[in-house]
Amino acid sequence: MYAVASNPVSEGFKKIVLNARNTSPDNEEMVASESGSIDLVVKYRVARVDPFVQTEGVDILVSEFRYSVGREKNKRKTLPRDTPVRLEFDLNPAIPLWATDVTVTLVFRGSLGAEKDVAVVAATKDISEPTPIQILNNMDKLCLGDGPADNNIYDAGATGYPLDWADTDNNGVIGPDEQDIFAHDLFSFYGSFMATGAVEPDPYFTHYDLAFSGMAAGEWQTAAYVLTEPDYQAAQSATQLVLGPVNIIKTDDLDNQHVAGYYGKLVHHIWGVVNQVYPTDDQAYCQAAHGQDAPCLLPRYRRGFIRIREMDTWSAMIYPAYIFNNSWTWGTRGYTTGFCYYDDI
Repeated sequence: MYAVASNPVSEGFKKIVLNARNTSPDNEEMVASESGSIDLVVKYRVARVDPFVQTEGVDILVSEFRYSVGREKNKRKTLPRDTPVRLEFDLNPAIPLWATDVTVTLVFRGSLGAEKDVAVVAATKDISEPTPIQILNNMDKLCLGDGPADNNIYDAGATGYPLDWADTDNNGVIGPDEQDIFAHDLFSFYGSFMATGAVEPDPYFTHYDLAFSGMAAGEWQTAAYVLTEPDYQAAQSATQLVLGPVNIIKTDDLDNQHVAGYYGKLVHHIWGVVNQVYPTDDQAYCQAAHGQDAPCLLPRYRRGFIRIREMDTWSAMIYPAYIFNNSWTWGTRGYTTGFCYYDDI
């Protein structure tokens, strides 16, 4: 479930694909007659301000609940008990990119065990809110963990340090046996969304969901938005984006010892944005906060975005310059490579 849109308040997801199976008790079978159906109802609100920017602690005003509906487009009539089946729904209207509080309800109408052609079964799932997929070519910057500068971040190919650092034999040339510290453009992206653990497409350039002609050093973009499993305290993701090998293009005439090559495959596990309110049965809280008996609603829960360079990011897929100390970890201020924090660039 991925989308792009020019008007995020009214445009977005026109299609949802999900897996479902019959979990009813007593081994009852679910089979719809010709008059039966499998439908999807999506319930959501719409943010009145941009939900994809850094607004930690700021309440996001939202609309009243709205609904999008769709019928299973492949006219599937059976939900099996053993293996989940793939269901596809075209939605009307589209789910906006600024949607919040998103839940989906699958509605089956047909036969369930002894109930012939009259059963109605509904199952609701709380999914993520629209989640941006952002890609950054960070190969115009270098992180040198033992460098003298504050935060150890340098412009790639800069004279002085890090050029002097890389020229270990002091001959004025960065040879093929020395560290490549130059900026590089990226060319020819191919990416595919899939369930975590699914077989990856091969070759990437004939089986893909996203494609890019290129990305200059220092350039970033929001490639798409997805609906997936929500991030409840970093629960296991259900969706991943796999980007196949990408061509590396040199951009500096001094880089005459390093041939263009490939940046290897990147796998990005996607945890969905959570932007919604929750009910609670905490009587003390409801009385103190709302002056009413339980249940009531907790304040809107929304994890904040992080500022990296010029973008507010949920979890960008970053191509860093290939330098030592480039194991990615989560720092107190954002993504870090070695001793470098990229929210300081």
